[in-house]
Amino acid sequence: MKKHIIATAIAAALASQAAVASVTINFGMANAYGSTNTSTPFAATGLVNLLSLDSGTWAGLGDLNALFTSLTNSFTPAGVTLAGQFVAGSSGSLDGAFVFNYSGNFNAGDQLMIVAYPTLTLASVNPGLNTPGFFFRTDLVVDGSDIAYVAPSDGFSGSLFSYTIDQSGTFANDQFTSGAGAAGGSGFTTVPEPSTYALLAMSGLALGGYIVRRRNRA
Repeated sequence: MKKHIIATAIAAALASQAAVASVTINFGMANAYGSTNTSTPFAATGLVNLLSLDSGTWAGLGDLNALFTSLTNSFTPAGVTLAGQFVAGSSGSLDGAFVFNYSGNFNAGDQLMIVAYPTLTLASVNPGLNTPGFFFRTDLVVDGSDIAYVAPSDGFSGSLFSYTIDQSGTFANDQFTSGAGAAGGSGFTTVPEPSTYALLAMSGLALGGYIVRRRNRA
């Protein structure tokens, strides 16, 4: 009886350990730039994020460039998980590792995407207004990668790379900005949402009214 209990406990422990096995994705992107030309290498302190779509496809979200342009308060839009982050480490290239566990809505098989911010760091809580960045994903297994941009099986350890993209949207080794596509990426700069503009306008009116009242009293 005791042997049976011990064996059951060991099996349960092993099953539990297997269920939470970490995934390691070694990411690399050569010739990365912090602007729409090659004059500004991606900063060594720049932030690289791995995002996972909780369900569906990225294409189902519509205009991705507009989506990431509006992310001034969070790294992740609704229905997206921030799977991991690292700092570029060297100027002009993105090389690092994402280590994570599956939990909640984040599961093997979910579509992945790289989103990188050359002016942010791990100490940056969120992107602010006018924060440049770019995103990249593809359904292809590219450039020596072990997987496509899809969350791998639990316990996986391997490499994921990306093409660099030129402004015409073709694969090249000069720039990262392009039109968004099924196999590609796009540069973006965050801007205020319409509601933010409205709040700024209201604040300006309130400040103007306060100044006028102060002058009248004087």
